[in-house]
Amino acid sequence: MTEQQDSNDQSLIAITGMACRFPGADTSESFWRNLCDGVESIRRLSEEALEERGVAETTRKHPNYVPVFSGPENIDMFDAAFFGMTPGEAECMDPQHRLMLECAHEALESAGVVPSSAQLRIGVFGGIGVNNYLFENLYSLLPDAFNLAADRFSRDMQIGLGNEKCYACTRISHKLNLKGPSVYVEAACATSLVAIHMACKSLLDYECQVAIAGGAKTEIPYGLGYMYENGGMTSPDGQVRAFDAEARGTVFASGAG
Repeated sequence: MTEQQDSNDQSLIAITGMACRFPGADTSESFWRNLCDGVESIRRLSEEALEERGVAETTRKHPNYVPVFSGPENIDMFDAAFFGMTPGEAECMDPQHRLMLECAHEALESAGVVPSSAQLRIGVFGGIGVNNYLFENLYSLLPDAFNLAADRFSRDMQIGLGNEKCYACTRISHKLNLKGPSVYVEAACATSLVAIHMACKSLLDYECQVAIAGGAKTEIPYGLGYMYENGGMTSPDGQVRAFDAEARGTVFASGAG
């Protein structure tokens, strides 16, 4: 704020709460601490861990295989009952949806905002990444078109609702009883930043009084490393050297905020 700005300036926006799930950090405080301490949260996976996760020995021994993992722990753990879901409904849901929902709830708690308050219009703006969970884990559950099993429609519906990107934000609004605008955003690598921009615009236009903005991304299969390709985008040694002359590629990671 400049000296000329009044403290009651209606164009001012405050960040009052945050929540995240990042590699090596499940809170914004621990994430900031890692940044300040120069902690590298990309982890190398041991032979035992790779074998336990089903990575074939031929893959593990390949010279281009990079055995690193960059993601939050326990993304398979979700308190379905807390959000009014059955275990089956949660299992059919893209983990990116689950992470977004958890972080939205925690962000409101961090801000001291009661979601069900009738006095507040709370908006949601965000997006998620490519959904490989559907193809890697759920595709085999989709029945044959001519299979008329009694549970076919309900299961198909749950899989559809749990994996369609467009429901990521409206699910948050529904589960947390939020009354403001609920908008799914997709802008490639800029998705979360565009979501924040749209949230600020919504606040300034008085469409809502509180706004949640962010995004989620999970790499599926989860925590298996990757195969380096010469000339590709990934790092040959599993390290990221951003803005450095030694930069040689990236490591795709998972997380939410």
